[in-house]
Amino acid sequence: MKFSLSPHLLLLLLPYTHPFSPNIIVISPPGGVGEVATVSCAKKGAAVKWCVVSPADTTVVSLSEESLRSISAAGGAVDIVGSPASSLLDDDGGGGGRGSARDAIRVWSGSSDWGGIICTLDGSEGEGEVEDAVKVAVREVCSGSSAGGSSDAVKVVVMPEEGDDEEKEGGDGIWGLLNKKDVPGSITEAVGAGTVVRLRHAELFGIPESSKDASPFINGPRRSPILRDEYTQRSIRLTPVPLPRTRTSRLSLGDAAALLALRTLTPPTTTSSSAANIYLTSLVGSEEPTEEEWTAEYSKCNEQMTGSKLLRADLVVADVGRLSDWLATKWAPTILRTYDIAGIRVGERPVYASRVDDETVEIVWQQLVDFDSVTVGKMVIRVAEDGIVASRAAGDASKGYGSVKVGELQGETILVKSLGDAAAQAIEKGLAKKVKRAKPKKAKQETPVVAPTTSVVTSGATLPQEQAAAAVEKPSLESGPRSAGARRSARRTRGKRRKEEDAAASTTPSEDSTPESWQ
Repeated sequence: MKFSLSPHLLLLLLPYTHPFSPNIIVISPPGGVGEVATVSCAKKGAAVKWCVVSPADTTVVSLSEESLRSISAAGGAVDIVGSPASSLLDDDGGGGGRGSARDAIRVWSGSSDWGGIICTLDGSEGEGEVEDAVKVAVREVCSGSSAGGSSDAVKVVVMPEEGDDEEKEGGDGIWGLLNKKDVPGSITEAVGAGTVVRLRHAELFGIPESSKDASPFINGPRRSPILRDEYTQRSIRLTPVPLPRTRTSRLSLGDAAALLALRTLTPPTTTSSSAANIYLTSLVGSEEPTEEEWTAEYSKCNEQMTGSKLLRADLVVADVGRLSDWLATKWAPTILRTYDIAGIRVGERPVYASRVDDETVEIVWQQLVDFDSVTVGKMVIRVAEDGIVASRAAGDASKGYGSVKVGELQGETILVKSLGDAAAQAIEKGLAKKVKRAKPKKAKQETPVVAPTTSVVTSGATLPQEQAAAAVEKPSLESGPRSAGARRSARRTRGKRRKEEDAAASTTPSEDSTPESWQ
């Protein structure tokens, strides 16, 4: 295979192991989320190995000079290997020859003790051959974990929110009969056992910043420039359930995968059969999230996984009662009248909202049981000075609904998404303020102390001409010419009194004008 690389990238493709940071393996088609995750891990000081599975024999991979400088400054490294999809699929498993593509990838990945793997199908452009080749490469890398990978390696699978893993897992049935090239049924099956995290996304948008084609403006800079969506939707939200009508930025998705693989965000202890699902949604915001904001959002997602807490929005609320009243009388009735909620005809649905006290608002779910409306669950929204917390509560205990429902209620996801938007609207309406994150202070640069110089020259001393010229301080813009001792060349007449004095001086005869002085 002919694999072309950018000349600027050859400096970072040295095969060495980073002495302090864990090695991360990324397997993906060229570009897309795989490129973003590779650059993000390297910028954090990790030694990254990127396996590029391409549809053609020739693939060009290039990174921007700014990304290379950031990687070099952080002490990271990138090692790239490429393989066409046909080589991985046509291989018989490597039993006959040592130079097979599958053997080469297995040896390449097992040459170091890697601590995390990121795999994604983004960039395959819907080509089934490339997707199958990525699954094979992932299986070969993870199957050699006993030789190279650590036992607690994190396996991050980036996949759409509506993936087909559940239908193809196991390789049995019709899918197993059609699977003639020894291809895993899904990418989750390919990673095998261990700590597996499914990082799911909605409709993707944006291109990697490391790409040479990346630009913050649509159609280039203009008199009225238009920013791309990946620069105006940098805020993120992590949830254990998908949110309707959302999109996901490739830049945020790659950063999230890097943070999980590097264990900056501690992944839950699960296996491939019960892998944790984390859904990433991009929201409006021009500031890139910091690691503290990622950690806080990830903690909220974990709380929603383990308990009944649905949403937490950090705000600074001055008047709690005013915000509670707005949620109960303005926001809740509006969202309950929408088609997505009012169109629910079968099962339980949210019916009305009531304000319990100054800090609590309840949304009640009811269901028709034997021609009687029964309260089957509630959403309790508590407003405090530090933000809004929404949680799921039990229904009418006398009717058999005294425990909190394990699964989500119908329409609950829509209300949670709308409540998150309501928190942003509360900031715009002046009902709350955004929490200010403490930014790290930059170290002040110490300026060298210069000995003070003087321009005063004593009357009794004489200096050489060069030193005297240097001692005279030139007028500066701050001081002005008059403060430096400069005088006007001629006396100007200003005011009535000055004019009278000048007239009197001109009429008085001088001493030299007398006849005696002529002789």
